[in-house]
Amino acid sequence: MQLLPVLYTDDPETLTRFYTAVGLSIALETPGWSEFALTTGKMALHKPVGSTGDVTRSTGYLEMGFACEADENLEAIQVKLRAEGFDEGRIQPEPFGRSLDVSDPEGRRLQINEATDR
Repeated sequence: MQLLPVLYTDDPETLTRFYTAVGLSIALETPGWSEFALTTGKMALHKPVGSTGDVTRSTGYLEMGFACEADENLEAIQVKLRAEGFDEGRIQPEPFGRSLDVSDPEGRRLQINEATDR
């Protein structure tokens, strides 16, 4: 089974530009639909730090966070975001290295982790 997360949006063109700027490659694009090719994928379950135990919501929709490991250095991603007119986000230290914390044009937070040797 292959996981295909879908972000619903009224502005797929802007989001396609944004997600391309952070390093995703377009695999398929038709009016109102863009798919991005990923090198590999994983799914993780995570309890956020500081959670009070009420992480789930009763909306009936699945809520997911978006985190990925970068194929290039974080500063290069910031340059691409600025060049496309998007907020460059903030690089911050993490227990495992560094990450870029940035929001897409519709306010979804992304955590782009610096590549690590595992």
